[in-house]
Amino acid sequence: MNPDDLQLIYVAGSILIGVGIAFLINYNVGKRMLTKEIDVEENNLTEQE
Repeated sequence: MNPDDLQLIYVAGSILIGVGIAFLINYNVGKRMLTKEIDVEENNLTEQE
């Protein structure tokens, strides 16, 4: 393999790993925020009954 090809693979791989980590962080933060909102909505529904 050409060294330029290896450099391109390393750069592309690093970018994809960064994007994957960002998706995982976004998923976990969103799940925590939605859990709080769902709890509030459930409390509102039980209070209305």
